[in-house]
Amino acid sequence: MKFKKGLVAATVASLVALSVAACSPTPSSTVDASTYLDEVGADCNNEQELEGLLTEAQGNLDAIDEQISSATGSFQTVGLNNSREEAADRYNALNSFALGCAAGASDDTPTPTPTPTPTPTTDTSDDCKPLFKQRSTANAQNRIDPEFKQTFLDEVEAAVAEGRSMKKARISAIEKSLGSNAPGLAAVGAALGLWDDENNVKPLVEDQCLSDEGVALFNQIIGPLKLRTTQVNELDAIPNAGSAYNSGISNGRFGVAGQPGITGDTRAIEIIFANGGRLIIMIRCGNIVFYHKPKDKPTVPTDEPCPPGTDMNKNGKCVAPKPDDVNDYQRAGSDDMRDAGTDTKPRVQADPTPEKAPPAVNTTQTAETPRKTTTSSTDKPGTETGTTAPDA
Repeated sequence: MKFKKGLVAATVASLVALSVAACSPTPSSTVDASTYLDEVGADCNNEQELEGLLTEAQGNLDAIDEQISSATGSFQTVGLNNSREEAADRYNALNSFALGCAAGASDDTPTPTPTPTPTPTTDTSDDCKPLFKQRSTANAQNRIDPEFKQTFLDEVEAAVAEGRSMKKARISAIEKSLGSNAPGLAAVGAALGLWDDENNVKPLVEDQCLSDEGVALFNQIIGPLKLRTTQVNELDAIPNAGSAYNSGISNGRFGVAGQPGITGDTRAIEIIFANGGRLIIMIRCGNIVFYHKPKDKPTVPTDEPCPPGTDMNKNGKCVAPKPDDVNDYQRAGSDDMRDAGTDTKPRVQADPTPEKAPPAVNTTQTAETPRKTTTSSTDKPGTETGTTAPDA
């Protein structure tokens, strides 16, 4: 599934109009407006940031509406409806705050004189928000984001210093990772059923920045994470790691490991949505964890090392290496064990004693008259070697 461009490109004016049109009595709010506004740092003196918060809130609503329209089960729809109610409350809190800011400005400050709209230039390099500026994530370990762990640790440290919640810190780490990493964005979007193909990355990027379509997918993913009904937990270790499948990006292609089992540092961020859906992202690498081998995803090498005595082949599977010396292979034996390639069976040695003596060979020769030799230069034809033929 792809998204239409411009899905979240709403202006403040259109957001205000939407709020006024929906001014009918509503149920009690699920969000404490004052607490929420403090959390997001809403400030009348920072119009640009306030506009961004409103746009993001509208994007969250659009994202949930899109999911509701494509939901197939009543259980899923109920969960999404609850999420939408909370998203709407957040938007209404921000919108009311913005209207109050606008009213205060109109009372205390004169209306500014309109200025001519500047002619746009062809240089659009500054139009890309830092969050959406793309970076290279290629790495020899086949990780979705080799910088994810450091990003996560930095966000946790900042949250502790600033007194922010750990949930916000974890979400912020995911935002920074996916916003600047289109291949990772496509992989997570496909895992959540929001994108048609995890390896269809091109539509998400334009001029080294997320495209409108990329930003729409980003909001589809991040929006629901901020809802009160969504859990964003940190796990000291992923559950059932022995039966879990790692994932990764190798040579620009996303896929899943050829065999189950994840070892080493398995700390992870676990996301549990209101409808019961779950997504696990490993902190060490940004890789997605699967608990079954998806048939629709290719097998690729990941950052999970192969067990001792095996090597990873080009298809991402751990296999026993073939010996370089052909003599290392086992020969056929009496138990029909052929070419086993192990040292558990000795080679079959040839029996030096023949089963029976070979027939006698007559080596006696009849005495002949010694042949004459000559060194004459007038030898007959056929005697160029200097040996005279018999009876010559």
